[in-house]
Amino acid sequence: MENQQQNEGKRKVSAVLIAALVLLLGLTGYFGWQNWNLQKQLKQCFDSSAADAKEATAKNDSLTMDFNSLNTRYDSLSTVYTDLDSLFKTEKERLVKLEEDLKKYNSGATGGMSYAAIKKEYILLKGRQEDYLKQIDLLKEENRKLTLENIDVKTDLQVERDNNESLNKKVDNLTSKIQTGAVLSIAFIKADAVQVKSGNEITVTKARKTDKLRCCFTVSKNTLAAAGYKDFYLRVIDPAGEVIKNDATLGGSGEIKIKEGTTVSYTTKASVLYENENVETCVYTYGKTKNYEKGNYKFEMFYENQKVASTSIVLK
Repeated sequence: MENQQQNEGKRKVSAVLIAALVLLLGLTGYFGWQNWNLQKQLKQCFDSSAADAKEATAKNDSLTMDFNSLNTRYDSLSTVYTDLDSLFKTEKERLVKLEEDLKKYNSGATGGMSYAAIKKEYILLKGRQEDYLKQIDLLKEENRKLTLENIDVKTDLQVERDNNESLNKKVDNLTSKIQTGAVLSIAFIKADAVQVKSGNEITVTKARKTDKLRCCFTVSKNTLAAAGYKDFYLRVIDPAGEVIKNDATLGGSGEIKIKEGTTVSYTTKASVLYENENVETCVYTYGKTKNYEKGNYKFEMFYENQKVASTSIVLK
């Protein structure tokens, strides 16, 4: 009986120990699972934080590269378009401030702009730069068109100048031809020696009988010439080569400047009333102070500074 009770007590103790062992194993398994689950959650949190940090770093690096790209482009634009340098400088100052705001954000400093605000401001800066580039391209195209138009205008102007120059030459040539055509010419000229007897003029050929020399000429009809009194100058050269001078009381002699720029003496002047028709007239040498010498006498007629006719006679 006593042994039976002892055995029963042992079985109860064994059952309690087994139950305690089972409970201990269960608790150990439970706490082991809890530890594994906690480590798993911690790892997930760590991985997520690392991914977020990596993503944030990538975003920051990308935005920094975008800032650098804008800055480099403004430097290039300032070099090419110096007149717009002040405008580009203002935009670059805004870009520098935005870069500083990004650095503050990355450092975790409080009171700065959020990443979203920085990104938004960057998009605005980039949009303005793109607008500037579009406007510059438009201005370049307009400038190209204006340059082409300017070339066309210059070409047209040069063509017009050439045409005007050609027209002026034609006008000058025509004017010259008209002026040349308007010059009066001598259709006929004749010289002789005259002896005066009882108021009558007798043509002679001997020097000792000569009282004066006479030159008769016909001015040709010319419709281009203006009507009115025309001055003709007669130059008579004696055998000694000297110009015969008329007496001063009878109109006298003088000098004229001919086309070659030289000055020549003339014997007498005839003012002829010209009315665009043939007109005949005669002029004389007056005031003989000595006998005419034997020899050759030359007669030269000048009109408007050029010689228009000549003839000669020989006195015996």
